Amino acid sequence: MDSSPTGIAKFLLPKTPLLLKTALWHSLSMSSTSSKWDLKTEITVNLLRDMMGPKSSPTPVAKVQHMTCKDPGVKGKIWVSKVKLHVPGEDDVRQIMFKAIEDMGTGEEQWTKPEQRPLEAEWNGYRADVKDDEPEPAGMSEEDKYKNLMKETKSKVTVLYFHGGAMYLMDPATCRPLTGRVSKDTGGRVFNVRYRLSPQGPFPSALLDCFTAYLSLLSPPPGAVHDPVPANEIVFGGDSAGGTCCTALLQLLLQIHRSSPAGRTPTVRFHGKDVEIPLPAGVAMSSPWLDITRSLPSIESGTKYDYLPPPSQVDKREIPKDDVWPANPPRADFYCEGSALMHPLVSPLAAKDWSNSPPLFFSVGEEMLRDEDAVLAQRVVAQGVTVVWRDFEAMPHCFAMLLDGLPGGDVHYEEYASFCKDVVEGKGLVSNGVYIKAKTLERSDMDVKAGLTQIKDEEVEAYMKQGKERIEKKFNQGLEPSSERPMLMKSALSTTVLVLLVATFATEVLAAECFKPPFSRCNEKSFSNKDKKSKINIKLTDKELESLPTDIRKAIAAPGGIDPTRNVALAKAIAEYASRVSPRQLVNPVHDSEYWRSMDSHAGFARVVAEDPSLAMQLTKKGDTVVIEDGEGEGKCEEGDGHCLEVTATTPPPALV
Repeated sequence: MDSSPTGIAKFLLPKTPLLLKTALWHSLSMSSTSSKWDLKTEITVNLLRDMMGPKSSPTPVAKVQHMTCKDPGVKGKIWVSKVKLHVPGEDDVRQIMFKAIEDMGTGEEQWTKPEQRPLEAEWNGYRADVKDDEPEPAGMSEEDKYKNLMKETKSKVTVLYFHGGAMYLMDPATCRPLTGRVSKDTGGRVFNVRYRLSPQGPFPSALLDCFTAYLSLLSPPPGAVHDPVPANEIVFGGDSAGGTCCTALLQLLLQIHRSSPAGRTPTVRFHGKDVEIPLPAGVAMSSPWLDITRSLPSIESGTKYDYLPPPSQVDKREIPKDDVWPANPPRADFYCEGSALMHPLVSPLAAKDWSNSPPLFFSVGEEMLRDEDAVLAQRVVAQGVTVVWRDFEAMPHCFAMLLDGLPGGDVHYEEYASFCKDVVEGKGLVSNGVYIKAKTLERSDMDVKAGLTQIKDEEVEAYMKQGKERIEKKFNQGLEPSSERPMLMKSALSTTVLVLLVATFATEVLAAECFKPPFSRCNEKSFSNKDKKSKINIKLTDKELESLPTDIRKAIAAPGGIDPTRNVALAKAIAEYASRVSPRQLVNPVHDSEYWRSMDSHAGFARVVAEDPSLAMQLTKKGDTVVIEDGEGEGKCEEGDGHCLEVTATTPPPALV
């Protein structure tokens, strides 16, 4: 997709009615999510729903893959060193994995044994002291980039990262903003793997690549730029389908350990060496996808705050045929044969035994995948495994990656990095859960042993069997079961960057005076002010006004209101308080003007535009009067015109001066 100004304009034009409706409903607090989301979040999620919902048109698989795997180039605060590692001369890695697949299955699963291939990946690390748009050094070799990356590495943390994308989309290049943030916050480095995508590389192709990547960290192949990395310094990381990779790889390792003599670390022949296969320090996941059958209740019920379409919305659409899909020979699912949908290395939710696992970190929203994540977290805790659970109120799938700059996203990254550092440093973690409120970020404890979900393991198995049967039945009837797959919609997440650009632009425009009473036109002076510092949008509901401290409320309601040019401390106190009550919105005044009183009674909130208290000392040059306009005025306060009022000095409570 074109992210140029022209491209944004072309994308934005047909979405204008949706943007206007979203902004209006949000400003009036009439949307079901306005109490939990800011305007940018509301616009972003609604744009994605529109693009991915039942009214959107499916795109051929190969085209979507091409769009989502484009490398946007490297710039800004990240080091990227691209590597391609040789295929081992032995076949031991494949054979030990194939044996585990057979031992963990029922014997009825059908799957094709993939060949080993050169492993492609990139090392990502934080690059300090450069501008956000600075390109990577020209002419520098990949090895030298890695050396520079290592010079800026401050901790022992190495995150083996698997990107999301429903096992058929995306690329390491598309998640560099995420891996760059992780490397910055941990002080470590990220090994970002380009695993094989389905449907071209069905199960277990991706798993073989992930296993090879782990072994390559433990024992670098010839020509690798890195030194051996101890297992206790490695954390598996992934978002969405990357969580599938994390948990499937972990189960593979656990099965290899279960199949080995007690007390001995298993080994495998890899590039001419007998390499031990220890477990990693931990596993850190964001919104992991654990059930390929897509069958637990929240897949349908958890849509209020999510943007992914549930299977019921898209189960009748047909994917345009191309050289990639339908597969040859045909199969029920992009990722695997229908018979393998409940194999524990396909859908890790089906795995029963997690004993001896390293600590697991879950960061989830109030999303469609929540049930499967909660079930697995409670299951592994019951088996003595340490779980760190972070549950974010009203947040959609992979919210921290999607909604850059969201305060809750910052909390996610802080918690994620803290877990990675703690497990690598060997700190004695204990299982714990925290629920984090959407706007206030208020935290409350959760019971990870029994308080995450009431769904029992026997119910999970029944749900998954029903889901598997549904998918196989549709396939046998000649229908398209993979049309239910998350993110297979027109342009889908290939346009995430464009959506974010549009959402940011639209938020700046719509957050001006266009969608506040009298709903006529923008306050041009406020909109044209590029530094965003000389105006503050003020909105306070009647309920919020009543919740203000008595002294502030009395000062606001006093005849003449507040004059920040004389009452700097009071104005700042109000601004500081209001920033907690209503982020980015200041408070106002109930005033004697008939216009403002009628607006209160009819619209349910008061709103004015006031000068920024931080500039109060500069405003004295304009005299003792501050003009407050509603956007319809001409810049002058004429008596009786109904579009502005004058706020003059009042005496504030002594305690606030």
